[in-house]
Amino acid sequence: MIWFFISFLVSSEHNWTIYGALVISIAYLSVYVYQYQQQYISIHQGFLKINHPFASVISLSQIQAIKKIAGDYILQTPTKKITIRTKIIEETSLKELHLVLDKLSVS
Repeated sequence: MIWFFISFLVSSEHNWTIYGALVISIAYLSVYVYQYQQQYISIHQGFLKINHPFASVISLSQIQAIKKIAGDYILQTPTKKITIRTKIIEETSLKELHLVLDKLSVS
């Protein structure tokens, strides 16, 4: 975004690349603000949702396998595979996640 403002103020000719930089900067900042405001993961009414712009939703009842690799969880259903990065979850929320996943009767 800084490059856009410097180029816009210094240059008398404005081409599409300057505006492309502005669009990319705004998109990046929008994703950052969205991820900052939303929790990383939420469990509500039997569904687990990883909150990002293209959210991944998985039904807890459809989980067939849970793998723990390097501290991260990999949840698998017949059609989806979701990785939960536990390093970015708060301790209290991580304990709740462990309880929910332990209640599921899968290997």
